[in-house]
Amino acid sequence: MALLSIEDPLFAGILEEREGVYRFKTFTAGEWVGGREYIEVRSPIDCSVIAEVPKLEWSQDDAALDRVYRVGRWRVRDTPGWRRLEILERLASLMEEHREALVHSLVVNSGKTRGQAEGEVNACID
Repeated sequence: MALLSIEDPLFAGILEEREGVYRFKTFTAGEWVGGREYIEVRSPIDCSVIAEVPKLEWSQDDAALDRVYRVGRWRVRDTPGWRRLEILERLASLMEEHREALVHSLVVNSGKTRGQAEGEVNACID
């Protein structure tokens, strides 16, 4: 059975473990939210359930899209290029810091070989 092992503190606060399966929140319109219903995530390695993610209701989707459209689109347009570059550099730094957790998650969740997962993470960092 494929096991998703998440010990990296980066994930604290966005998941809980239930009977060996991680139940994640989802990030939408600037906040982490759960749901009333969840969808099983199965590993392509052996089809075992490795996680659950929220199945958002239409009202949650509509509210998120409305918020992004009203507020977010202008915020992005008004962000100068130098600030966008700073954000991307910070993201690359965080990915570097949490590389092992990202590689492991790609292996279990996507069925990639370790080499493929490392290559994908490295490409994102670069």
